[in-house]
Amino acid sequence: MYKRYINLITKIINNIKFIPTKYHIMIKRFFMILYYTITKLLVILLINYCLKSLKEAFTITIIFMLIRGFAQGIHAKKNWICWIITLLVFGITPQLIKYYDINNYLVIFLYPVFIINFLLFAPNDTVKNPLKNTCTRIILKIVGCLIVINYYIYSINHLNIISDAMFYATLITLVSFHPLTYKLFKQPSYNYRYL
Repeated sequence: MYKRYINLITKIINNIKFIPTKYHIMIKRFFMILYYTITKLLVILLINYCLKSLKEAFTITIIFMLIRGFAQGIHAKKNWICWIITLLVFGITPQLIKYYDINNYLVIFLYPVFIINFLLFAPNDTVKNPLKNTCTRIILKIVGCLIVINYYIYSINHLNIISDAMFYATLITLVSFHPLTYKLFKQPSYNYRYL
């Protein structure tokens, strides 16, 4: 299925004459990411539908995708590893949101730690996709930090599914871009430094 999809996308891109050749790889990569995102999202939602936590899964997925886009972070070396980690995280976290209320003191004391970590370590890149442009890195850092600060402000004033999803999404994102995670999985961090 995936190969047929990519072959079709490649054929369409090659047939559109006004798209310069130098952009073909970038467009193809976009559609690859789109394919993986949609298929994983559908599987996550299906699993959580069976677990009766569809609302929680949908909420955390949207909130996580927003923040992850700016913080960047580690990617699994193999697609099947990514699937296992993704399904575990987004199978367990909606259950936590549904059955465990986060204490307001955790929100008050841990969010400043999250914000400091975002300021220090985000965004973090990968070998395949190094963040070469300094301006892009600064923009990603600023927007990522502003998102976490907004999550913090919302969570102080509201204790509900959304605030719980914000907390867990921020924590998962922090783990995904933190240099210790890269060390644990034996992957180099801040790859733009090695170019």
